[in-house]
Amino acid sequence: MDILCVIAFVACVGIAVFTFTNVPWDTRMPYDGKYNRSGTGIPMQIAMIPCPLVLIGLWRSGRKPDAHQMTKVGRTGLYILGSAMISACAIGQWVMASGILIAGGYLAG
Repeated sequence: MDILCVIAFVACVGIAVFTFTNVPWDTRMPYDGKYNRSGTGIPMQIAMIPCPLVLIGLWRSGRKPDAHQMTKVGRTGLYILGSAMISACAIGQWVMASGILIAGGYLAG
């Protein structure tokens, strides 16, 4: 799980760096949801933060001293659920970056 977290974190940081270098700095992530009263989206710098933060939290939770005291069923569930959460973070970063790249004019929408 530690290795998977580190790989996903490096991938998320790489996606963020690629996004930051290929779109204008004032690009905003498009958002048309219920709470968007101003008509503008979230700044891309803030939109790229949540997924790496969740990955750091998952990695740190697996490094606790009592993390090794689990049953076989609990450990199996952790591997399945943890892998799914780590994959969801990496995919979420990819989806947010693609929306920002489209809004910034790097990709055709």
